[in-house]
Amino acid sequence: MMFFTNLHAGWKSIVKHRFHSIINILGFAVALSVVVLIGLYVYRELSTNKFHKDINQIYKICGWSAPYPLATTIKAGVPELQTITNVIRVKTRYVLTYEDRQVVMESGHLSVDPEFFKIFTFPIIAGNAEDPLPDFKSIVLVESMAKAIFGDSDPIGQMVTLGNVSYAVTAVLADIPINSSIQFSALFRINPSQHYGNSTIGQYWKAGLCEIFAKLPKGSDVDALNQKMQDVVGRNGNLEFFGVDKVVLYPFTEVYFDRLQLWSQFKGGDYGKVMTMLAIGCVILLIAIINFFNLSTASGMMRSREIGLRKVNGATRRSLVAQFLAESILIAFIAMLLAIIVDNLVIPLFGAFVGVPYPRILMTHGWEWLLLIGGSVAVGCLAGSYPAFYLSNVDPVKALYVGRVRSGFGVVMFRKVLIVFQLTAAIALIACTLVITGQKNYLGNHDTGFDRDQLICVGMDASVTRQKQAFLSEIRALPNVECFSITSNIVGYQEDGVEKMIGDYYGEEKPIYIKYMYADTAFFSTFGIEMIKGRVPVLPQEYGYVVFNEAAMDALNGDDPLELRVNSKVHSINPDGSVPTVGVSGVCKNFNSTSLLVGIDPLKIIVVNDYPNGILNLRVRVHSMDNMIQLMNDLKKIYKKFGSSDSSSNIMILDEVLRMIYIAETKYQVIFSLFSIFTVIISCFGLFGLILYSNTQRRKEIGVRKVYGSDVPEIVVLLIRSYLGYVAVAFVIATPIAYFFMNRWLQAYPYRIGLHWWYFALAGLIALMIVALTIGIHSWRTASSNPIKALRSE
Repeated sequence: MMFFTNLHAGWKSIVKHRFHSIINILGFAVALSVVVLIGLYVYRELSTNKFHKDINQIYKICGWSAPYPLATTIKAGVPELQTITNVIRVKTRYVLTYEDRQVVMESGHLSVDPEFFKIFTFPIIAGNAEDPLPDFKSIVLVESMAKAIFGDSDPIGQMVTLGNVSYAVTAVLADIPINSSIQFSALFRINPSQHYGNSTIGQYWKAGLCEIFAKLPKGSDVDALNQKMQDVVGRNGNLEFFGVDKVVLYPFTEVYFDRLQLWSQFKGGDYGKVMTMLAIGCVILLIAIINFFNLSTASGMMRSREIGLRKVNGATRRSLVAQFLAESILIAFIAMLLAIIVDNLVIPLFGAFVGVPYPRILMTHGWEWLLLIGGSVAVGCLAGSYPAFYLSNVDPVKALYVGRVRSGFGVVMFRKVLIVFQLTAAIALIACTLVITGQKNYLGNHDTGFDRDQLICVGMDASVTRQKQAFLSEIRALPNVECFSITSNIVGYQEDGVEKMIGDYYGEEKPIYIKYMYADTAFFSTFGIEMIKGRVPVLPQEYGYVVFNEAAMDALNGDDPLELRVNSKVHSINPDGSVPTVGVSGVCKNFNSTSLLVGIDPLKIIVVNDYPNGILNLRVRVHSMDNMIQLMNDLKKIYKKFGSSDSSSNIMILDEVLRMIYIAETKYQVIFSLFSIFTVIISCFGLFGLILYSNTQRRKEIGVRKVYGSDVPEIVVLLIRSYLGYVAVAFVIATPIAYFFMNRWLQAYPYRIGLHWWYFALAGLIALMIVALTIGIHSWRTASSNPIKALRSE
């Protein structure tokens, strides 16, 4: 009962002191809305994949993509593994057809072994739960996909078509949680007997098609299993192109945040960025609490008569503390409600921007109400504790006699420290934002080592590949096409993979791990890549010969590429099981064959003119955007002529593709900038409230100065100058802090900007301008008031 009485008294106080209450509530609401968004983001990232049952027993095998038979070899030779599965991810958004209805698989699909369901926890809500993929003509749909195709009809047993192949729906899964890095719209079963190259998928060791996952029994000795797997694969496998030493168990819990150690299509988190966002959230909440400290103690000085009267009438310190805490809890609760309303408005935009469909906060679950009430009580008590205990301790006689309580030296100093902390956080975040923006722009404009201007990439799908020569003839006839080259992947975006290569140099074998890609003889002239030693292979005499980059020659400690012989992926395995070798015809200059986030590693370019599909790279000559639009339309018409309707996603301007690589960096920069702006805004709420209180306290001084001839600008400058010391102290503290964290952050990038002094000077200048503007707006109003009124009020 007493609690509700205190809440009622708190509400009356909020209404009575509505101006300060509004500042407090708005500041809290803005802060809490940002904190909730950050909380959603951080929770999703840190909980990714944690919903799987026995998550600590799930491991990824092999740090790279692996050939299909590797898993079967391990399964046969290492019975200690509980179960094992191959997974092939297809990101392409294929279309499923049912009668006259076509639905795009937005999240792509997976091809898996049946053991997939014994490892990962994706609940089956309809169909055959014991054997969801009984044969190679089965398909498992996620719930939203099934509803999009069949509506409310039962999907089990229905036939859908992908391409020219029909599949029977045998099971339906619950929609994939947003905190799963394994996202898909449908599951198919891998057919090991399917033809691939000159063999079948189940027997083909030369291509890394799969990711392998396994579940271990509890208490397994991982080191012993690693050794046994490598022994088994070394005796029974054929990993000349991959390296037995890389057949290692990686905990699945660490895959998502792994940045460099292993390759996986199910990674993508950045632990450092998550921790940075968490830190920003804590700073924003702390600044909001500091605002409450400062505003409550400052405005509380004006409530001294109320406190004094309550004490004279018998109110105990305990009851006053309870009232102030109830008031702060009520303010926090109102702010939390406003924050939820704001977040529900912006969550769809936030989710679309970061690429995760976060659900709205609809308060339909008990835990949501628990968080709302519990969070309000926790934040309210934390924010209101210091003002409550301080204000409840005032002397009632002084409070009633003087009319207000003068702040003691300790209180004033504490308030100054809090102001400096707020400004320090604001300046540091502004400096970090400037550095992050500079790094993002640097990556977008950095020289990749090849000429990427006016290059168009055309992905040749199956229908084009079947008529490849006719297709290329029509492309060659276009007037604006200067030359073209076929590569296995988009240059500057990704290579084919990594393999273990044995280099024979003057009879000495030198093994290294090397990235590789396929390209034709026109590649070097089309992309403007200079040969610094040797030459491009002469085909067909030197079929399968390779070109190294400078980094590869450095890794081999060799000077003469013509004396090198290396194993090649082009030719078939020799009858005795050995890997055939070819020559190295030359060395090209280093260039970024993949993202600038990775840097330049040893690379071999396998030169062939008969690569079956891949990417057609066109060097074009256009002088205006109209020419480019016309050329793109011509390409689409040719593409459609050869039976390929989906040309929009297969015809791309290379420069645009390479800029899209850094979309994650751009998003991070935008989010960091927005949260930094909100931090500054929240700090301004507190500063504005303190300036209002301070100027009210100095009304008589301002009035006297005006009577003695001071004009408004002089008084405004005087009032602003009293706060400039805070900015200076904050700048001195913030600069080394921001430098330390940004220096560590930049170390993750192989190509990075320098931490120039002007980033920090500009951050201090921006903070100074914001503070001056915040102070000046209200100070101008105060200085412009009638001095007679100010003198009479005293």
